[in-house]
Amino acid sequence: MALGGGTWITQNKTLPGTYINVVSRKYNGSALGDRGIVAVPGVFARFPEQKMTLITAEKFYHDSFNVFGVDYGDSSLKNLREVFKHARAAYIWNFNGPATGGAATGSGQASLTFTVEENSTNVTKTIATAKYYGSGGNNLKYETLATVTEGENDQGEDIDITTYTVTVKYGDTIVFQKANLAENATFADLGENDWCVWAQPTYAIADYLSENGKDFTGGADVTPNNTNYTEFFKAAESYTFNIMAIPTTSSDVVWLACNDVNVQRNDYGKRFQIVVAADSLPPAVSCPEAVIAVKNGVSGGTGGELVYWVSGAEAGCPLSGSLLNDLYDGEYTVGVDYSQAELEDFIEKGIFAFHNVDGEVRVLDDINNLHTFTDTKNEEFASNQTIRVIDALCMEEAAAFNKNYLGTVQNNAEGRDLLWNRFNTIKQRFVDLGALEPFNSDALIVERGEEKGSVVITDEIEVTAAMKKLYVTTYLI
Repeated sequence: MALGGGTWITQNKTLPGTYINVVSRKYNGSALGDRGIVAVPGVFARFPEQKMTLITAEKFYHDSFNVFGVDYGDSSLKNLREVFKHARAAYIWNFNGPATGGAATGSGQASLTFTVEENSTNVTKTIATAKYYGSGGNNLKYETLATVTEGENDQGEDIDITTYTVTVKYGDTIVFQKANLAENATFADLGENDWCVWAQPTYAIADYLSENGKDFTGGADVTPNNTNYTEFFKAAESYTFNIMAIPTTSSDVVWLACNDVNVQRNDYGKRFQIVVAADSLPPAVSCPEAVIAVKNGVSGGTGGELVYWVSGAEAGCPLSGSLLNDLYDGEYTVGVDYSQAELEDFIEKGIFAFHNVDGEVRVLDDINNLHTFTDTKNEEFASNQTIRVIDALCMEEAAAFNKNYLGTVQNNAEGRDLLWNRFNTIKQRFVDLGALEPFNSDALIVERGEEKGSVVITDEIEVTAAMKKLYVTTYLI
């Protein structure tokens, strides 16, 4: 069972855990751990299906063929290259795979079939299946080679000795090969590999020399629907990441994603943001500070392509940093033909946009979709830098309490002093990182709550901000 988490209004929670509110001071006007992790779904021709698979940037750059079946520079990996421009790792979800029931759609798994005689009748048997579902399995090819050499039997007589070599290719690349197989070898003797699964272990390899050069067939990719995305959201609940990419133009899916991030943040205490295509936003968003809505399109695109770059850049941005005025260094040709009035309108509506600065494509402002402000969520919450810092602070404090105090430290004055010291130290670390302004320790108050086992903490923080506007008056004398 997960520990309780999220926000609170009254002290009536059932699960033990940490519940944190971060709000604006009324009328005042105004993970410390590794960042850079993105959760990104997609359809991949060859990749572990329907599971969250962590791929580091290093593995992506140096081992993409073994992971995806294509080289790093292949056009099919363009969007992941956008993510890894700035992300250090990604939890990748492949929509391909068997249909899981309900309304979810499934994909096809490629297989190798031979014609086999059984009871004087020719039947088709599956000899092997591709390890993963998807169209990539169709690139597999089975080859077998018989080699005859001279040898001697136990009586010293000269005989011909036949051995076999079985090879599996993925395109033109040999991905599996086993040589010097005995004349009576079966498919069980081939053992396991990372590309296919042998389905008929008792069949003799020598019986099927005529099948040399046969392709695997039947692999197909899925077209994900709402239910496929819902399965991704559910799987992501068990993992920690900074940004979730929603690379679709489906307004239904974006609506589901907006609802999911609202529930995850406010009910379960999972602190992350989502990046979506602005043109697919629902009319109203429940948790707009958690939604980054990207406006621009790209040349030849169908929509949502820039979600990948923005997701990686937001995840990789340090706590003390901002994407404001960052240079787009991806591979797409970004549409930036907007007037000054349109750019101002984007900011007022909470739309993340790129614009043209002397021929370069740069981020207009590092903002989320919050654009209607209240006493408890003022303009500061529209800054992604603010959300990054308070999310990291919440997770750091929750982790400290859950690991070191929950169920082990007594809720008395001494125990609360220990907790005060830990939280004070955490905030000072944020100051040292340049994420928070120096704070007043006296404003950090740790008290017993309404129940014997509950603790209530109030404090004040001020998030640092990147320079955004410069107003200059120069007097001519």
